[in-house]
Amino acid sequence: MVTRYDAVLASTSPSLKIDHKRAQDAINRVVSVYGSVENYKGLWIAAGTLGGQKPETAQRTRIYNQFLAAGIDEEQVRTIGGEDTMDKVRKIIGLAEREELETIGISTYLLHYRRFEGGLHFAKEEGLAPTNLEFKLIWSPTTPWTRWHKDLVYGLTGLCVEAFRLGRHGFAGSDPDHKPFEKAYGPVRDWSSDGEDIPMDDD
Repeated sequence: MVTRYDAVLASTSPSLKIDHKRAQDAINRVVSVYGSVENYKGLWIAAGTLGGQKPETAQRTRIYNQFLAAGIDEEQVRTIGGEDTMDKVRKIIGLAEREELETIGISTYLLHYRRFEGGLHFAKEEGLAPTNLEFKLIWSPTTPWTRWHKDLVYGLTGLCVEAFRLGRHGFAGSDPDHKPFEKAYGPVRDWSSDGEDIPMDDD
């Protein structure tokens, strides 16, 4: 049982509904561990690019604003970029090094979390991440049971794509310019978005 987080993170996704739930589940987890958001002195991270959206309405900004609306001190909130999951891992490592973070809670569903975990493992193997940095899953079932099949298909597809990319290019080479199977993966991502007509960040 985790009793301490140096930071908790909610990442952008293919759906605004999922973004909202990830942020709320991160808040709920902190309250369950610390008793209130006020008692928690760690960082809150909103992760993802602006995705071609206006800064004030971008997915990442919505997560940021949701944290503030919950009564979280603005000085504790950070935003980082990341065009896809591996790129987000890269940004998390940079923030962790600057802020001396060791334990970071990732609010998402299990298959997506495994991609974060795999990226960090490869980064450590390549000497590109602090050895004491660790991620912990904050369980966030993304949406109602009616779309479990989308989470399963999208999650497994993303996990396979990232495993292939890491195996072929390593963490250092797994940048946004190396996206294997993007022509096939892109439509799966769009299908998983529940038809929301916004420029979606990757999961």
